[in-house]
Amino acid sequence: VSIAKRILSSQSTCKYKILALENNAGKCNAYNKAYQNSTGLIITLIGADDIAPTFRTLTALKAMISSKSSYVYGHYRTFEFSNGFQISKTTKLLLINPCFYNAVPGGTSFLSRTLADLIFPIPISLPAEDWYISYQAYMNNVTPYCVNDCLLYYRVHDFNSTSTKSRPVYLTAIKREI
Repeated sequence: VSIAKRILSSQSTCKYKILALENNAGKCNAYNKAYQNSTGLIITLIGADDIAPTFRTLTALKAMISSKSSYVYGHYRTFEFSNGFQISKTTKLLLINPCFYNAVPGGTSFLSRTLADLIFPIPISLPAEDWYISYQAYMNNVTPYCVNDCLLYYRVHDFNSTSTKSRPVYLTAIKREI
């Protein structure tokens, strides 16, 4: 919280609100609290350990306007620190209904408030938001528009929300919530 306050206090172009949760109740719970306190017309999520590329938001917003889509996503690059700082090539996502073939990190997604109102709250029993958001968009007849650009640097580590559980267990949790 202190780092966020220090960084954000130096900028004056964007409105922001810092919410500090008293205990760690999971990523989806934190996203739900942030959503409840948001007021914007466009919603995006980003993990605390991920990095937003320069012009990420501007790129996504231009795509939303030009495509007239209520849901856009982009590609991502992973990075890690296990053997020094290493960054991957851009991962391009493949769309296969009703979900993405490879999980879309939430930080690559931008949703209209109207669509987000249909999706939130995200079930807090889920370890992550990405597949759930994609599925709920699909169930609301929304086809996401792909921005052919990197919208996220996604940190890979042993405690990523989907790496701590096997994919079948994770998909079972999603099916249970849906």
